[in-house]
Amino acid sequence: MGGPSKCNGNIYSQFDNYHVRSWPVSFTTPDGYTWSSPEQCYQAQRFVPGSANWKAVRDTTSGTLQWQTGRKKKDRVNDGVDWDAKRVDIMYEANLAKYTQNEAVREVLLSTKGPIVPLDDGKGFWATWNGRILARIREELKPEGERDEEVLAALVKLFDQHREAEQQQLVVTLKTAKK
Repeated sequence: MGGPSKCNGNIYSQFDNYHVRSWPVSFTTPDGYTWSSPEQCYQAQRFVPGSANWKAVRDTTSGTLQWQTGRKKKDRVNDGVDWDAKRVDIMYEANLAKYTQNEAVREVLLSTKGPIVPLDDGKGFWATWNGRILARIREELKPEGERDEEVLAALVKLFDQHREAEQQQLVVTLKTAKK
C-alpha cells in the first residue's frame, strides 16, 4: 500500500500512491483513461473495464475506498498468481505516467537523493517495492548525463527478477492445479 515517504530526512506526501486531495494530479495511461492517482489506476486494472467494480474505483478519489474495492472478487480479470506477476509492473506504469505527465511532482522526485522509504518504516511487499519504483523512475527521468546507470541497471534487474520469479510460481501453480 502507498503512503507518504521519507528521503533525505524529508517527508514527501507527493510520493503516496493514494495522494490526490492536497496535491491534485491526474494522468492518462496508454489505454486512454485518466486517473487521479496511481492507486486508482492500479486497483482498476484488476477489473473488466466498464464493470461495476471498475466504475466504483474510477468514481472515487478515496484511496481507501479504491483499495477496498480492489479486494472484491466480482468482475476481476487479474487475480491470483497471475496478478502477482504483473502487479509491480502495473504500479510502475501508473507511477511513471504520474511523474512524466506532471511537472510539479516530477521536480519534487528529481530533487531527492538516496533511498525512498515509507514514513512508517513499514516492512512488507509494497513498503519495499514502492521505494524501488520511485527510485527507478527518478533515475529514468534524470537527463541522460546525470543518471546513475549502475543504479538504474540494478533496479531494472530487480524488476526482471521479481517478474521471472512470479511467472515461475504461476507455472508451478498451474501444474499443481492440473494434477
